[in-house]
Amino acid sequence: MLKPLHHYVCDTCSDIIQTPEEGWLEWKDGADKNGMRFAHSFRFCHVAGASQRRKVCQTHYRDADVSDSYLSEILPRSPAFIFSFLGVGHLHEPELHRQRVVDMRAFLDVARRLTIPHYEEARQFWADAEHDGMFEGRHEYSTYAPDFLISIIERYGPYGGGPGPKVVPVSGEVLVFAERLISLFANHDSARAAPSHLVKDVKVLGEEIFGKLGDKGMRDVFDAAEASLTESARNLIDRTWSGTGYWIA
Repeated sequence: MLKPLHHYVCDTCSDIIQTPEEGWLEWKDGADKNGMRFAHSFRFCHVAGASQRRKVCQTHYRDADVSDSYLSEILPRSPAFIFSFLGVGHLHEPELHRQRVVDMRAFLDVARRLTIPHYEEARQFWADAEHDGMFEGRHEYSTYAPDFLISIIERYGPYGGGPGPKVVPVSGEVLVFAERLISLFANHDSARAAPSHLVKDVKVLGEEIFGKLGDKGMRDVFDAAEASLTESARNLIDRTWSGTGYWIA
C-alpha cells in the first residue's frame, strides 16, 4: 500500500513518485484581458531524472504560463496552497471577484490528493468502486474517510490481495470522464438508444471536459478512461459501444 501523503502516482509515466523531493506539481497559470488570473491543468509528476521510464515527465515546462513546485515544498503547507486558488485574501485582492481555478471539480481532486490520507491510491479505482455500488448509502464526508478509502484499495488494488488492476495514472479530467462514461453507457444500455445518439453524447461529454479534441484525441482519452475501469465496467462499455461501429469495435 502506498504511504499516504508521501507516495504519489505520476500522471505521465504511471510509476510511483517515491518521495516528495522527487515529485513535482505543475499547472497553467494565466490571465484574461482584464488581468484576472486563472489556473488549470494541474498535474502530479516526477522531477526530471526521477522516473525509470522517461527522462522528463513534466509536460508544461516549455509553456510561458507554467507554474510549478516540488511536492516537498507544497505538502507541508498544502491548506495555504489550496486556499490561495479559492481566494487570495483582502491583502492581495480587496474585492473578491472569483476563485482562480477554471475547473473546480478537477481542482478538488488535486486538493484531496494533497490532504486526504489514502485518497491518492484509492482514486485509481474510483470508477470501479462506483460501478460496483460501494458508494451507495455513504454521505459526502464518509465517502472520503480514510478507513473507507482503505477498503477500496483492499478490494481493487494489488497490495491488499484484491482482484483489481495495478495502479494506473488517472488525471482529474480522465477520472471525471470515466465516472460519467459509466452512467452514460448504463443509461443508453437500459434505454436501448440509437447508436448514433451514443456517439454524439460521448463527443459532447468529452468536449465538455477536455475541449475540442478531434477523433484521435477523443479516442486517447476514451482509452485512458476505459483502462481505469474493472472488467465488468469495460464489458458494459464494449458491449454497448460495439453497436456504433465507431473507433473501437
